[in-house]
Amino acid sequence: AAGEYEAARLLLRKGALVSVRDDLGKVAGYLRVQRPTFAQFEGLAVTGGLDAFDSSMRARQTGVEAVTERDVKTNARAAVSALEEVCYVLGKDKTYEEMVDRMTPPKVAVSGGVREERRDFLAEEEMIIGNVNRFEGARP
Repeated sequence: AAGEYEAARLLLRKGALVSVRDDLGKVAGYLRVQRPTFAQFEGLAVTGGLDAFDSSMRARQTGVEAVTERDVKTNARAAVSALEEVCYVLGKDKTYEEMVDRMTPPKVAVSGGVREERRDFLAEEEMIIGNVNRFEGARP
């Protein structure tokens, strides 16, 4: 059984999960507006879960009797659950692109080039209310 733990730990360190910390940093950068605490919560849950999983496998590999097979499985489930949460967060993230679109002023074509222009929604609303009040005052 100790050889199985050694092989599994090797996969964590040199397999597909070797760049998890870097990948989580990139995800935190991507989600910095929508979820500014990503690194402290979801990111830490993943890295902490993987570290706990690795530590419990190392303990089993070296024969520490206080750590049971159940501990290893629990830590594995926690790591997988944390990774699933990251996937869920990324899968539902459409607000980042939508927010960038909202924050970017629309391009309005004018003669000789492109001019940036932001709509003044407050001014438009005041104008609409002013027109409504003016016309309602004209009713008999």
